[in-house]
Amino acid sequence: MKRRLQSLCFFGLLLLAAPGLFSQAGGTITVQNFSDVLMYVTTLPVTIQEFRELQTNPAKAATLAEELFPQMETILPGSYLPNLPSFTGETLILALQAESASAGYPISVKLIPGGSAGRAYALGQPDDQSDTSPDSIGMLPVTRIKPHPEPIRIDGRFVDWLSRPELRSYRQDSMPVVIIQQNNTGIRQITPGDSVFWRKGGAQLDVVKTLLTQENLYFMASSYQQITPGTSIILRLHKTAPKEQQSKTADVTIEIPVVRRGGPVYLWPGSALDTEAGLPQTASGPGAGASPSAADPGNPDNPIYMGQYGASNFSVEAAISRAILEDFGFFNPEAQDGVIELSTGVSDAGIFEEFYYGLIPLAEVIQGGR
Repeated sequence: MKRRLQSLCFFGLLLLAAPGLFSQAGGTITVQNFSDVLMYVTTLPVTIQEFRELQTNPAKAATLAEELFPQMETILPGSYLPNLPSFTGETLILALQAESASAGYPISVKLIPGGSAGRAYALGQPDDQSDTSPDSIGMLPVTRIKPHPEPIRIDGRFVDWLSRPELRSYRQDSMPVVIIQQNNTGIRQITPGDSVFWRKGGAQLDVVKTLLTQENLYFMASSYQQITPGTSIILRLHKTAPKEQQSKTADVTIEIPVVRRGGPVYLWPGSALDTEAGLPQTASGPGAGASPSAADPGNPDNPIYMGQYGASNFSVEAAISRAILEDFGFFNPEAQDGVIELSTGVSDAGIFEEFYYGLIPLAEVIQGGR
């Protein structure tokens, strides 16, 4: 997830953040991708006159998209992106469809009226161009741009990771350090032989890789089994290493809840949101993943949206906002100590099990593997 550009000088050749426009912020919206390709999306405040200028001069839209591309966020096909800024006046949704890097990405712009906070808007539907509902003033496909490629594209494909070194690898006969099971009778530590989900649903990891950039912590985990909905990858971040596994002292907990081909990544501040056994308690139950409305940073009982994931049959990749991690004291130049406590969780039929894989020093993540 990239830093969000809240406002900008709309048609300048150098589009810079304009702090004076923050007063235009009017809440957030959710954008859904109904196309069959990855989309890059951002929002910004505009007037209807500025939107009409885009209709008559597509080159301006191309300039806008090229300048804003480093701030855009990704939405996989069939997924959604919550918490995009909306504004008290009209809001422009600017989107790129990642069809072909060689041919360029088509640009789409969608204008929505002021006062639209809390609503969801669809991109990529066949009738986008003829949308005349009150919620959509206009939709215009314009020209194409060829953006500079990101180091990792969150599209659910493994190919970007092939040249990256392994951070951790696990043999097929290896066992988790600890297994915790939770159901309606309580919480207990169990053995692999008592587990319902061990070696099922993506619980058994094969390889873990990371890449730390100025914008994101890119994370990838592959599994020996097909990853099914209801599986989560869980990263508990500690500023100092805990004395024991399955610790309840995490400073923040990151959850990648696999419920579809792609979707949001969430962060739980501190350990107060863990259950008695240290399990992440999402809005839909342990390990099930939160809803778009649950990602409310102003509510201590809800997680913070902090990135997007993409999933294939046997791997999950995610872009996790470095800016948010730095806000919680991780990956700052002066604060590079600490560890990640890695686990997987599987939830199904009223049972949740979490499989702990041990501690990974943040120094190794920063170095990009070992």
